Formats: sequence, structure tokens, C-alpha cells
Amino acid sequence: MSTFYESIARYYDRIFPVGQPQLELILDLAGQASSRVLDVACGTGSYSRELFLRGHEVVAIDNDPAMLELARDKTPGLDVRRVPMESIDCIEGGFDLIFCIGNSLVHLEDQTEIEGFIKDAYDLLHTDGSLLVQIVNYDRILSQKIGGLPTIDHNDLTFERHYHIEEDSIDFHTYLETEDGKVENHQPLYPILSEDLLDAFEKAGFIGIQMFENFYGDSFDINTSMFLIVLATK
Repeated sequence: MSTFYESIARYYDRIFPVGQPQLELILDLAGQASSRVLDVACGTGSYSRELFLRGHEVVAIDNDPAMLELARDKTPGLDVRRVPMESIDCIEGGFDLIFCIGNSLVHLEDQTEIEGFIKDAYDLLHTDGSLLVQIVNYDRILSQKIGGLPTIDHNDLTFERHYHIEEDSIDFHTYLETEDGKVENHQPLYPILSEDLLDAFEKAGFIGIQMFENFYGDSFDINTSMFLIVLATK
């Protein structure tokens, strides 16, 4: 995964600028200033920065050195660490909110690793703390054999995203075209289904599990929703 993201790191904020609905939900869940928040697969740390500037105690983790360097440069003083998703149990607990958005969860290898991550997140939360996860709706991708996600074409770049469905995984095939040229990448993804993700949350002990199709809180539809957002409480 590191090679893929290292190659697009300096363009990352142009490809994926901060989304206002995402930010508003994260800020609402974080609540009052001084809450302790863990941003998993933080990328360049844009959401962590917004929380940090509002007085929250934020730990921002990723496994790509180029992304982490940009996150540190963007927000001096932010607690930025190189920690892969499958190793969050090495972080000291006591979080009020943990979030992992941007389809990052499916970079884990299989159902077992995803269940392990969700259980570790549960253990790191305070009682009444929340876990927020966002992925692509892979029920829809697999059942309808959808060959990719919409091309991103803005900020003077084009980012094509293709899915090649394999037996137990998806080959995420991308082309990034910028003023510097074109970069091609392949990244394996584990296309977890909504039922299996819900089961992982329940096994971990979460309660009040909610499933949405977007950050506005609209109901998730297994056949039509592009994304799946899961929000749960310890």
C-alpha cells in the first residue's frame, strides 16, 4: 500500500480535498474541545488538522512515510505516527472518537484483519466513545459487476479508478494524470460486504450500530448506495 500512496502523496489534497459533510459529522462526534480523537489512515492529515485547531487531542496515524511527512508539515504540533491499521493496539487507549474514512478499511487483507481492527478500535475507546468507518458499498460493486468509481477530474488533474474483480479481492487500478505526467498503480482491496462488516461490529461489542449511505445520514440501500458509512458506540 505504501508504494501506491507514496506515488500520489503530493497530489493527495488536490484529489481528495476536505469534504464539508465529512468534516461536520466528525466535528459533531468529537464534541467539545479537548476530546481525544484517533484518525486512522489519516493521509495528509487534513481532518486531523481541523480537529487539532479546534483544541482536540488528536493522534493521526498512517503507514505511508510521504503522507506522514506532509501531515507534519501541514500542522506543526500534531501528533503524527507511522502505525499500520492492523497494529493500532500498540497505541495508548482512552479515545472519545476513532474514525477511518476514505475507503481505507478495505486495504486490510481479509475479514480476519478487519475484525481485528474493529475489535482493537473498540478496546481503545472510552465507554460511550464512537467508531466511524466509511467504505465503498461492495455489495453493489460485486452484485452489479461495476468496473470502477467515477473519474475525479478537477484541480488540473484526472484520477481514473478501475475495479478488476477477482475471486477474493479487487485489483484497484488507477491512473493519475497531472502537469507532471501520468502515474499508473495497482492496489489490492478486500471487498467486505455490509452484512460481514455489521457482524464485525457486533462481534467486537459495539451497540447502537447505524448504517448510512452518506455523511448527511441518509439511509443505506444495499443495491443503490455508492458508499457505506457505519457509526457505532462502545
